Formats: sequence, structure tokens, C-alpha cells
Amino acid sequence: MKTLKVAVNVSTLNVPNLLDRSNMYQLNMNNNITTFANCVAQLAIVSAATTDLHTTANTVAAAGLKKKDTVRDKKKYLVQQLLELGHLVEVAADGDEAIVHLAGMDVKHVGIRNFPSFAASQGEQGTVMLKVKAVAKTLYKWLYSTDNATWQDGGTSDVSKTSIANLTAGAYWFKVLFIDGKGGHESNVISFAVN
Repeated sequence: MKTLKVAVNVSTLNVPNLLDRSNMYQLNMNNNITTFANCVAQLAIVSAATTDLHTTANTVAAAGLKKKDTVRDKKKYLVQQLLELGHLVEVAADGDEAIVHLAGMDVKHVGIRNFPSFAASQGEQGTVMLKVKAVAKTLYKWLYSTDNATWQDGGTSDVSKTSIANLTAGAYWFKVLFIDGKGGHESNVISFAVN
């Protein structure tokens, strides 16, 4: 088995973004269930935990209840189950980064230190907001893909954030090309489900 670590990156997400991410993972993996046959039982657990968190968060919000501890506990449980799912994806991938991306997850890039953080969030319908930690004297070329193989230009800017609009709902992959006096280098690839 080749060494490859999956970066699930869900522990800091708020509840709506965590639910979106969980649903994206489930959709991607269920659409490729043969590849992820070892994940079927864990997908069922993740599905139940996602539904439970969604229902509890809506009930607490609708009733104006002050039971944030209940929501926090259910969120923590879902995060734990998603981390376990990430471990199973590592096993299924057996060193193949493309399989990790097929699940909608990212690969930890070992050995890269101080790599600028990169995040995506939902904007208006069909729009994704992208933000990366600013790097001095750098241009940012934003790229996106529906298959993590064929990349489309999302524009170039001299600021470390942008939005890409007119996207159809679904899973996308995003990366940034940093262009500076030393040439260009790419960020890590992140995945995000656009509504």
C-alpha cells in the first residue's frame, strides 16, 4: 500500500457548511459505490449522523431553544464519523490521489510548510467565494474543475479573494496558481459543493 493521507478538513466548519460537505461526500461516494465498497457501512452511519444534526439544528433554531450543547455534541459526532470515512477512503485509494478526489476529499501534502490556507464558501446561488491567505507581490490565477482533471480559468486578480459565478449546482474542485517574481506555483486542490 502506498502512503497517502486524506485531509477531510471538517472540524472548523459551521453546521450548514458541515452538512453541505457531508452531503457532497455521500453523493460522490454513492455515485461511485463500486470504488468505495469498503465504505458502505460507514456511509450509512454518516448519513444518519448528518440527518440527526440537520433535524436537531432546525428544531433548536425553530423553537428558539438554548440547547446549543445538543447541537454541538451532534456536530462533534458527525465530524468524528467523517474523519473515520476519510480513513476508509485512504484504504480504498491505496495511494491513488484521483480516488481520494473522486470522493470529494483532499490529499494532505506532506512536506509543504507554510502553504497558504485556501477556502471556499457558498455565495449566492451558483456562486462560490474563494479566499486564500495573501502572499506579498503575487497575482492569483483562480482555476476550477468539475472532474479534477480539466481546469477552467476563473480569472486572475491581485487580491487574495474572488468569486466565480454562473456555476451549475454540483461538486467542483478549485485551486490557485500563485504568480510572483519566482514564477508560479499551485495551491492544494480543494473540493466544494456549489448550490
